[in-house]
Amino acid sequence: MVHRLLKGELKKKSKDSDRFDDAVQTSLAKDADHCSMLERRAEEAEREFMALKKAQFMMDKMGQQFVGYVSGVTEFGLFVELDLYFVEGLVHVTSMRDDYYQFIEEHYYMRGRHTKKEFHLGQKVLIEVQKVDLDKRQIDFTLVES
Repeated sequence: MVHRLLKGELKKKSKDSDRFDDAVQTSLAKDADHCSMLERRAEEAEREFMALKKAQFMMDKMGQQFVGYVSGVTEFGLFVELDLYFVEGLVHVTSMRDDYYQFIEEHYYMRGRHTKKEFHLGQKVLIEVQKVDLDKRQIDFTLVES
């Protein structure tokens, strides 16, 4: 695209410069939109590939325990990234059976109704790999009671 612009500038010195400018503007806008769409598609493919590879990596680790850090808190659970690997999985709130946990949205943490135990971003936790779903590219963890 840069080469096209440079060629266009060189051609401006010619008698066809007005015709060229209109054609280049139309072409460049269309090409830029096409490039943006292809880049978004490539990024999505890369994310899908990485998710698949992470799930494949964790397949033989079901039942094993790892140290991780809470990387996300939602109303449906905690996302935990493992300390030794760049693998993230979900601790679903329904698997947290020692209490009824509520998401405190304004402070972005989860707190147990009875025990008052809290889970915050960056908190170190011990998890066990519960389930790996290659088709969905999902990894499920459970918290290990300490």
